[in-house]
Amino acid sequence: PTIIPINNDVYAIAYCQYLTSPVHHDGKMVTVKIDAAGRITLIERYTFDADCMNTPFSFIPINKSNGFYAVAYQLYSTSQGKVATIKIGSNGHIFGIQDSYIFESTRCREPSVVSVSGNIYAVIYRDSLASSTYGRLATLQIYGTNGTIKKSVIDLWQFTPNCYHP
Repeated sequence: PTIIPINNDVYAIAYCQYLTSPVHHDGKMVTVKIDAAGRITLIERYTFDADCMNTPFSFIPINKSNGFYAVAYQLYSTSQGKVATIKIGSNGHIFGIQDSYIFESTRCREPSVVSVSGNIYAVIYRDSLASSTYGRLATLQIYGTNGTIKKSVIDLWQFTPNCYHP
């Protein structure tokens, strides 16, 4: 799970809910209020994807002033790498998915996303298709003004042929 501050005492938590009976892998988000005394109050729950792998993923702000956040994760059914933008209000209301894009078509494990400059973001992950465990770095554009993701990778670089948990 990952927790990030939204506004003052409002926080968002992103996680994968994995159940074996019935089998499902839901990418979930919950917003909570944590007051100064440490009391926690649920604001809202939201499922952002019904096909999320139960491995580490990344959840970061894109533009906090207008409530856009990005989550990068591995799809359970195909192992592809996906990034989605989600709008969350300063009061913790989750408006939902704004856009999504599969940035890695074969296999993506443990993606982590970071802001590079302006609308440019980098996603680091490992591609463990077949016997390889390549460490990869991909760059893409995510627009903070409206949460739109440009549907192409700017660049892709393999930084090592053997990588575990980037």
